Amino acid sequence: MNTMKKLFKNYLLLSLICIVLGAALVVDPGFFTRAISYTIGGIAIAAGVLSFIRFFAAGEDKEDYSPLVLRGIIFGAIGLFLIVKPDFIFKVIAIACGFYMLFSGIVSIANALDIKKAGREWIFPMVTASVTAVLGLVILLNPLAPVNIAITILGIALIVSGIANFISCVSLRRKVKDVEKFIEKQDKKHDDYIDV
Repeated sequence: MNTMKKLFKNYLLLSLICIVLGAALVVDPGFFTRAISYTIGGIAIAAGVLSFIRFFAAGEDKEDYSPLVLRGIIFGAIGLFLIVKPDFIFKVIAIACGFYMLFSGIVSIANALDIKKAGREWIFPMVTASVTAVLGLVILLNPLAPVNIAITILGIALIVSGIANFISCVSLRRKVKDVEKFIEKQDKKHDDYIDV
């Protein structure tokens, strides 16, 4: 039974963590992107420092280890840049996606016009192409909007999942207690029968 109680406690704790993390992501969607950038930046700086340590620890054979200095400077610079500009990685990815969607939308609009000239059904291709082009333009104007929306949705999903897990855990715990009480009653009846 102790193992069961520990499992319940761990499950409740995990549910609460999901709810808190989800709330943090909903309140501040940029938290997730900054945390990733800070982590990558910290790892890059650590790799740079390690390269310098290996270079200075080389002793007399420093000429063989001279590329380590360059590697250390590059990793250190990348790490510092990511810590100072934490949204950079996601902005680059979003801008690349925005350009692709805008270009793809414009090409698809041209194709839809060709379909119209050919006298075939062109409205659906034109609508999807226009939506793609508009979304690409929106992403280019505000590159972090889709990332923030996706992270907010993730936060809401975590909150819902955490609450659902919490409720099911509490419900299951009550059922286990009911089963324990039932077993105790059966044991008492059995003991009473033996005493008679």
